[in-house]
Amino acid sequence: MLEHSGRLDEAHKTVISSALDIHANFITVVALRSQSFPQPMWSEASEAARSMLNSVFLLDGRDLLESMLGLSVIANEERKRQQKVKKAKQRGESAPAPMPVSSLHRAAVRKETWTMAYNALLPTDPAGAAMLLNSVASFAHIEKLNRDDTWSHAGLRLKEVVKEDDFVASVRAINTGLVTTRDPFAHALESLAMQPDPTVVKRLWQQPGVPRSAVVLLLSPAEDVHDPTISLIQQSFDNVDDRSDCFRTLLNRFPAQAMDGLCDFLASFIDMAKITPESCSLAKWLVRCFTDILDALCQASEEGEPLLQSSAFLATYADGLPMSRRVANLWHLMTTALAVIFKRTIDWAPFYDNETMVDWMRDALIFGRQMAEHIRAFEAAALGIPGGNSNFESESPLKPTKTGAKLVQKLEVVLRDLVSWLRLTE
Repeated sequence: MLEHSGRLDEAHKTVISSALDIHANFITVVALRSQSFPQPMWSEASEAARSMLNSVFLLDGRDLLESMLGLSVIANEERKRQQKVKKAKQRGESAPAPMPVSSLHRAAVRKETWTMAYNALLPTDPAGAAMLLNSVASFAHIEKLNRDDTWSHAGLRLKEVVKEDDFVASVRAINTGLVTTRDPFAHALESLAMQPDPTVVKRLWQQPGVPRSAVVLLLSPAEDVHDPTISLIQQSFDNVDDRSDCFRTLLNRFPAQAMDGLCDFLASFIDMAKITPESCSLAKWLVRCFTDILDALCQASEEGEPLLQSSAFLATYADGLPMSRRVANLWHLMTTALAVIFKRTIDWAPFYDNETMVDWMRDALIFGRQMAEHIRAFEAAALGIPGGNSNFESESPLKPTKTGAKLVQKLEVVLRDLVSWLRLTE
């Protein structure tokens, strides 16, 4: 895995770019058409080629993300400045001057390499599919930017800080990159999922990082990402009918990786939602998915007891972390994400009509209420206590533990931001 900052990253990027400029087609074929080369003589080369492609695609995803976040920072800072200008005028004080941006970064993905990789991928190659699946998951939370509305130069009132042509070109570059990297994704997953040999799909789930990435892909607000992922899971496992079943199945079969995927997505959402001009559709998808996830964790199913009360689930230990730590971290990230939603909704609201905002904020409130209802289940799981929430509650129904107190404290942050939101919307 490449480092994601510093000189080492730039050095890797330069070396990899130079190699691909010269040998892109050969590297792609070796990575994804390994049956064309004698094995095991070429096995090491094939693995190295896949690793190189994965590094390139991760860098492309990061470039798209950083470009979008860069535009968000500019829009966010200009919005704050204009608010200060308004207040300064009311007080008869001098207003802060705009800070023009001379040039914007334009995201650039390796279109030819992505296209060659998708074209070269065989539906019987789980290792190659895993490489693409993990790559797309790294920026699955980004949606196409609406240049005519929420991401318009005029709508964001950026005329004093950014040239319209530069802004439009940067937004268009992000959208073009997303189309390039995602358009063939559904076909690639569906072709693999429909293979008559069940061992092909089974081997996919054994590839490093695939269950973790699949959870992130399920949480993506982009239909061309989450829909094929749902189809893949439905084809891979029995008794999977809807999105809720997908989360329950992954949490059951791959508990540590699935929990890590949930935390990955929440952390990405928090970082992005704090500064983007709007993240309503992402937030809407998040709260709806997490009501399903809380059901999977806290409600009994036909297969047995709730996962947070399951001895097997709570006994999971991977990558140096017990499940109790993962449960506590998930609670922390869920409460932080919900607090960010309530805090930022006032800034997002001008882009949508009242009915739309009321509908999705209702979903956010339902998610928050559901979290509060299950706080004791999370407390028991964070303490590593299996066997049922009822036993835990009966032992000390009015005496929360130190762990429980920390969970309540996290929920209080949500309530503070919720109260502020309610006051502003009276």
